[in-house]
Amino acid sequence: MIWLLNHGMSISRKERFMPRLYVLLFAIVFCLYSRAQDMEEYRTVDSLALAIPDARTHSTEAIASYINRHFTTTDDKLRAVYTWLAYNIRYDLSMLKLTEQEKDVDALVSHALKERRGVCFQFAGLFHEIAGKLGVKSYTVSGYTKKYGKVMDDSHQWVAAQVGDDWYFYDPTWASGYRDEKTKKQVQHFNGAYFRVLPQELIQSHMPFDPLWQFLDYPLTYPEFDVAETIRMDSVYFNWRDTLAVYERGDERTYLLDETRRMRANGTPNRLVEEKIALNDHNISVDSYNNDVVLFNETVKLYNSSVEQLNRFIHYRNATFVPEKEESEVRGMLTVCDENIGKALYNLSIIRMNEGEIATAVANLKRQIITLHAEVGKHQAFLDTYYSTPLENRKSLFLKP
Repeated sequence: MIWLLNHGMSISRKERFMPRLYVLLFAIVFCLYSRAQDMEEYRTVDSLALAIPDARTHSTEAIASYINRHFTTTDDKLRAVYTWLAYNIRYDLSMLKLTEQEKDVDALVSHALKERRGVCFQFAGLFHEIAGKLGVKSYTVSGYTKKYGKVMDDSHQWVAAQVGDDWYFYDPTWASGYRDEKTKKQVQHFNGAYFRVLPQELIQSHMPFDPLWQFLDYPLTYPEFDVAETIRMDSVYFNWRDTLAVYERGDERTYLLDETRRMRANGTPNRLVEEKIALNDHNISVDSYNNDVVLFNETVKLYNSSVEQLNRFIHYRNATFVPEKEESEVRGMLTVCDENIGKALYNLSIIRMNEGEIATAVANLKRQIITLHAEVGKHQAFLDTYYSTPLENRKSLFLKP
């Protein structure tokens, strides 16, 4: 994440924040009116989305194919996905037990489509997967939410999707209904309010763990979201567009490191944020270990290859270099060993784990490689002597120990 400090005259957070609140409050009031209009605007889209034949709804490919054939604009296509999921996938907390046992995210998303029930990340996963098959760039966003001014106890997932040059948010889980606090049961009830929501609107109820996914030039801290009265006075501009571009070019490990750094810099964390940071730290550690294991195994292959190549040279030397080969070819047999040894030693130098089982294995392998390197050096010295000796005297060199 790129944090850019403002130059010139500084403006206190309160002076900048209050006008923004005024705009947001106006936007929310206007939004309530516009949502009612949206229901009318999308009535035809919703009806057609709910008319998908059941036979075409058992894979995300089939659903996307139907939608692509019946809708033309990106907005209508995403509305069809939103509506179909809200009406056809039932929120079911019992699915959490399955998610604790099954770690394959793709399998869990497929299971939700098959069973027609799931939890938030399965709703978001299905939306994201279908959107991708429609040619729409989207991301699942993890975070937590707030209802009636109270931060909810559990984390949540929703979706960010790009329409044209702009980004909007979609929450298919909240579209499907709500939890009745009296009966403690889920009520199936379509809610169109969480379709194509602007970043400045969604931040009133949805807080991403990673500030990047707020898509705001001045992202809220966790305390600002959790307790609306808390206002930070030192906010700086956040170039989230550039940060998103960096994310799209990077790898998962780099993103985890950057995300965790941004989270730690985004104000005092609540329990959910602390748990997410701990999870990231664990995943970074696991990723580092797994990368080191891969690197170690590649190094073992280089070592074994060098041993095999050296044994071929020794066999040829024991045969007194018969049949005769060009000097370059003979020296090349040891050059390959040298190159592999160099790569192997470099690999060991960049392995991060410096304790435990892998550290012991690295130390042992390094000793073996150094010993092998010394052995290769002896044979290279023999070749130097051999090729500097007159041709008629060379055979006698094989008799020396």
